[in-house]
Amino acid sequence: MAKSHQVSEELKNIAISLSEISLMSHQISEAASEQLTAGEDSAIRIVNISETAENTASVSHSSHATSAQIQLLTMNLEKEVQKFAI
Repeated sequence: MAKSHQVSEELKNIAISLSEISLMSHQISEAASEQLTAGEDSAIRIVNISETAENTASVSHSSHATSAQIQLLTMNLEKEVQKFAI
């Protein structure tokens, strides 16, 4: 009878240990899922930053071209104004 009581206690301990392992596995799974979500969010933000940088470079290039055109027009205007100088 003492042995059956001891076996019963050991089985209870095993059941408790399995329950704790199951809980830990669930926590690990949740943490991994949260890390995956955070990684996906980071990837999306990196793509957005990259697209913004590309757009900024494009706008900068366009601004530079417009500035060059304005400079050329200014030089042409100055030449035209000099024709009327006394």
